[in-house]
Formats: sequence, C-alpha cells, structure tokens
Amino acid sequence: MTVGAGGGGLGGHPACGRAASKSNHVLVGGPVRRDRPAIHHRGRDIGHGTPSRPLGAVVSVAATIAGLEEHGRRLSPVVSSSTMRLLPGPGRSLLAGALLLAAAGAGAQTLQIAPFAGYQFGGSVLSPVLEREYSFKTGLAWGGTLDVGTGGSWRMELLYSRQETKLRDSAGTPPGFDVNVERYLFGIQEETGEGSVHYFGTLLVGATRFVPASGVGDGDTRFTAGVGLGVKSFFSRNVGLRLEVRGFYTVVEKGRDIFCTSGECLFRYSGSGIWQGDATGGLIFGF
Repeated sequence: MTVGAGGGGLGGHPACGRAASKSNHVLVGGPVRRDRPAIHHRGRDIGHGTPSRPLGAVVSVAATIAGLEEHGRRLSPVVSSSTMRLLPGPGRSLLAGALLLAAAGAGAQTLQIAPFAGYQFGGSVLSPVLEREYSFKTGLAWGGTLDVGTGGSWRMELLYSRQETKLRDSAGTPPGFDVNVERYLFGIQEETGEGSVHYFGTLLVGATRFVPASGVGDGDTRFTAGVGLGVKSFFSRNVGLRLEVRGFYTVVEKGRDIFCTSGECLFRYSGSGIWQGDATGGLIFGF
C-alpha cells in the first residue's frame, strides 16, 4: 500500500486521501502505528505526550509544598503530628513555611543591648577668677548602648554615658570642683566579620551636658559629635563581650562663662571645642 502524493490520498483517490488525513493512523507502507494519545486536563486538550507548562508549574508547586511540610515537621518538635493532621492542607503548608522563615531568621540579631563601664579622659576649661586652666579628671564612666539592625551590616545606635568627675588645676590642687558629664547620642554603626568575632565602627551626634554636682550654678548643654571603633566577641548566639574606644568633640563658644550663680561664674570655655575620649567594655545581649 502506498501513500499518494499531493491531494491524491490512497491510490491517488481524493476521497481516500481525505479519509486518511482525518484518522489517527499514519500509513508509511508498513505496519500501522498509532500516535500517542492526547492529554486532557479539565476537558481541554493540552498537548500530546508531555504536560504543558501550566501543568508543570502545578506539579512543581505541589512538590514545593510537600517539601515545606516535611521541613516544618523536622524543624518544630513542639508541633505534634496530630496537630498537623488537624489543620487543613493549606494551613499545614502555611505553618511549615512560617517555621522555615523563623529558622532562617533565627541567626540574625535585630536588637543589641550593651551596658558598659570604663574610663573617660580629656577636656579642660579656664577659671576666670584664678586665671588657671582646669582639666576634667580621668575617671570612671558608665552607660549603655541600644543598637537596632536596619539591614545588611548596618545598625542604628543610641548611647547614654555618665561620668562623675572633678575639675582640677594642672597642679592637682585639692579639692577641685565636682561636675557630672552626661552624653545623649545617636548614630549609625557598620559591622563586619565572620563567626563569633565582629568588628565595627560608629558615627554619633547628639549632646553633652556639663552639670555641677553640688547644684551650684547652672549646667550647660552643647552639641557633640563622636566616632567609635570596637570589637564584639560572642560566647554564644546571643551573649558576648563588647570592647570599644570613642572620641568626642563638643562644640563650645570661646570665652563663654559657665556654672554661674548670682552673677558670679566659676569657669569659662577657653577654646571653640572640647576633645574627650573613653575606653569601655561590657556584656552585649542580642535578640
């Protein structure tokens, strides 16, 4: 049996050719072979032999959901198998996905709190009465930082520190003048490093307040900028040690009197700025 050319069909007869073209048989001069049956989905023909892309996407999504459910059961021993069975299919999938997201974010610390203590040094003012320079005595400073992650290696930082010190002349003549130095700063921090040891740098702006400890005279609040460098070493995922050194520059008005009472002023700024620094350490708690 032969296949006719053109519109001839079988044996060159047009009717036979039309009949052959409507059938699912291919006549090749040998045994008859049927084409693979069409795949139907919801009453629609979607191709022969292999699923179409939409059906393949459905299969892929189903496999992903099954994988999420399996990982969810492994990640959460507190969610029992009986509890998972009570949930409908979509509920199980959502719960498993939530557990995966929680596990993925478990290593990231959004919030860090670090109380610290250390030594603060530097800075001086002038006594207009005695015409001597008085320096802030190096001494204990304490405070804390609050860091909030903003994405990537960056954090926003709030800092408070306090030093209870004395103003003493260059000769160290007692008793000196008791004064408290308080800082209220905020800024940005960039952190880098791998494993348990991270290095960081901080830029800060805010205010420094000089307050007479005895209550004699008014305090003075001044704009301050600061920079810090330090290291964080974690003992565990959420607890570690933070060590840091900082430098501060407080902007003042040269010749301005401070700590005044009843028209009498005890000290005066001798320059346009006061340089100070501290070196601190303390525990850090991550959440």
